[in-house]
Amino acid sequence: MLDRDTAIQQALQQNRDLRVASLQIQRAKVRLHWAGRLPNPKIELTAEDDFLGENEDENSLGLAYTQRFPIGSSLRLDQELRRSQVTMAELEFVARQRQLAYEVELAWVKLAVSAKKTNLQSRLLQLNADIVQFLDDKAGVGEASPLDATQAKLSGRMIDQQLAFSKRDAQSAEARLELLIGLNPAASIVTPTPALPAAFPSGGPAIGSVLQRRADYLALVHQAAVGKASLDLATAQKWEDIGLTVFYKREHSVDLPEGRDRNSFAGFGISLPLPLRSANGPAMADAELDIVLSDTAREALAYKIGGELRAAVESRSVAHRLAQEATGDLLELAKSNFADIQRASQSGQVGFLQVQLAQEQLLQIETTAIDLLEAFLVADAEVRFHCSEYELSLPTIESGKRPVSHSPQK
Repeated sequence: MLDRDTAIQQALQQNRDLRVASLQIQRAKVRLHWAGRLPNPKIELTAEDDFLGENEDENSLGLAYTQRFPIGSSLRLDQELRRSQVTMAELEFVARQRQLAYEVELAWVKLAVSAKKTNLQSRLLQLNADIVQFLDDKAGVGEASPLDATQAKLSGRMIDQQLAFSKRDAQSAEARLELLIGLNPAASIVTPTPALPAAFPSGGPAIGSVLQRRADYLALVHQAAVGKASLDLATAQKWEDIGLTVFYKREHSVDLPEGRDRNSFAGFGISLPLPLRSANGPAMADAELDIVLSDTAREALAYKIGGELRAAVESRSVAHRLAQEATGDLLELAKSNFADIQRASQSGQVGFLQVQLAQEQLLQIETTAIDLLEAFLVADAEVRFHCSEYELSLPTIESGKRPVSHSPQK
């Protein structure tokens, strides 16, 4: 028996696409691991000879070691930027988890409701078969018209067609749910029968608490921090690195009147960049624009979340009221009426036309009740989606990971 929450948790653990998405976190952590390091040094070997000149057998050999160093704190800022990008990747992954949880819940609702419709139509089909058998027996002894039996068989065929459509919907929903969860296609999923909650749904949480659970909103909030870190790094990198060189040189020369001589030199050199042009201007401008864009997008998303949440809560309230009315006294009256007319038909007090009418009314009322129940469950799923009322956490790619939970506040 696969309930809604179990289906969501299995999908979060087994979904193939989600596993691929989790590698983006690993990619960001690898970049953080290698961030903030000095560039590789250079070793320079030189050899000089005067064979193209006076050819006095003068030559020299030199060895130089050069290391470049950034001006300012760009190495530390690079690490801070990569660390911010890791958090950004984690928030984006949690946002994908939330979307997957919503899709799984919708597929689960569709499967559970289709199974409920299938059970209803199978039960009514069996009742119709009993009526057909009864009318055939009565027609055989001349107590009922064969036309009534034929009409009952036609009603049964119509119910059977509706049953086939419901089975098709159930199979499609089951295949969708298997794909989202990552189950074997040969597996058979059985869901509990969904029921309408007796209590009227609440008005929904405050928008402030919802925003703190929405990973997509938090990602935009953090995007501004990423933009600030990018701006700081771009500002620090507007000065090119300085170079420090340590060298050793050995020289063979001919000095008159002493003749051939040899000498050695050792020393160091510094190369300084000249601020003749505005370096890294485009990167700084892009970072500043990213900050403005993230702030603007965050405000727009907060407004959108508030509007969507209010609409979803209102839709859920209306759907619950309609479903409660459809599954209340009206449904019980239709069931009681059909049972009374069926008993009266067996005793010859009413004709088949009344039985058929009562049967159609019961089927229509029960089908409407199931449709309204589905509408409530879908509306409730939308509220949960907008409020991010799921148990979400980061994947375990390697040891030492920090879990991030966006579970609903109790």
